[in-house]
Amino acid sequence: MWIYLAILIILFGSGYWMSYPLLKKRKFNFSLKETSEDLIHDLKTEKEQIYLAIKELEFDYKMGKLSEEDYRNLNEKYVLKAAKILKMDEQMEEKGKSLDKEIEEEIESEVLVLRKKLEKKKNLFCNQCGREVFHEDRFCSWCGNRL
Repeated sequence: MWIYLAILIILFGSGYWMSYPLLKKRKFNFSLKETSEDLIHDLKTEKEQIYLAIKELEFDYKMGKLSEEDYRNLNEKYVLKAAKILKMDEQMEEKGKSLDKEIEEEIESEVLVLRKKLEKKKNLFCNQCGREVFHEDRFCSWCGNRL
């Protein structure tokens, strides 16, 4: 009887252990933020698709598959889309350039702060023995001279 009970407990325990990953709640962390590189890539892809559509439209018109009215309407639609995308592309490039300038300015300011810290920590030399001592030192660690 005890053996059956032990086997039953082991079976339920191992079943729970194997099914636990399937039963626990999962936390998904999907990032919906698009980077500027993704947006630029999407704009370039859409621009290429519109250019191809305009070329195909012209080809169909020359082959006689489209009437002149349909060609004008569709061509105007695609040209307006292309102009809109070009404008967005210019805006993204301007934002990217201004962002690059901001990053460069931030880096330069951090470098300036680090250089100032480094100048403060420049090593000095003892007047008596000539050995190198730190700026914070009050006495030379080699000869004991007061700095």
